[in-house]
Amino acid sequence: MTSPELSTAVVDGRSLAWREAGRGPVIVLLHDICADSTAWAPQFSGLAKDHRVVAWDCPGFGGSALLPQREPAAADYADALGALLAHLKIDRAAVVGAGLGAVVATNFAAKRATAVGALALVGAQAKIGGAEAARMLGWLQDLVRDPVAFGRTYAETALPRGCEPPVRAHVAAMAASMAPIGFGRACQMLAGANLSERLKSVHAPLLLLYGDLDPIAPPEAGTLLDMIVRGTVTEIVEQSGHMPQLETPEPFHRALRTFLRAARSRA
Repeated sequence: MTSPELSTAVVDGRSLAWREAGRGPVIVLLHDICADSTAWAPQFSGLAKDHRVVAWDCPGFGGSALLPQREPAAADYADALGALLAHLKIDRAAVVGAGLGAVVATNFAAKRATAVGALALVGAQAKIGGAEAARMLGWLQDLVRDPVAFGRTYAETALPRGCEPPVRAHVAAMAASMAPIGFGRACQMLAGANLSERLKSVHAPLLLLYGDLDPIAPPEAGTLLDMIVRGTVTEIVEQSGHMPQLETPEPFHRALRTFLRAARSRA
């Protein structure tokens, strides 16, 4: 599973990393919590034929430095995204966020409406409850204790049994490679995030996308979000778990392309 070479730059005094490919309308990809920019490997080939595809390493993940705040809020991650896009001279884009990336994307869209032409959220949850926060704390402890074992366990949790072995191995490797401090700060932010409330301030066309076999954010998680935002498009990717963009990229691309065409026609 290959991705473009990682690029880095010092932006607002901290190192931020990203990968990009292609030319055309911009699609910005924001990864989930147990991942990095390589979580979008199929999208670089599948979408970059007619788009400029940019995927960042969230601060504290992959090649990106931690945010300066000890307890960063969702708005701090959104500000870091804005700084990176300004560095890349991107004024407007379709923004796609998965899990953690969905929270960052929503906060960015709420703060900078003119910068987001369309918003797509993958595996988004209205709010992280106490049980989910406790599970993430357990993940952090497992990551510190044995990263490789944690990676394997996370892949088993997030992906269905029929998932292709290379995808499973890639998901396990991403989870195992996380820096505990970056992971821990992101977990803390997610525990206080309220996606349903922030979506009330978003005016961009919205797509909610779920894997039908996702045990972490099942399709029912989108019901409340769908009720909050009028005109929401919801797509369910069959035979897919928590990372449909990796597991079943072709139907993922079809759903995203159809949504983006409709959003551009209304612009």
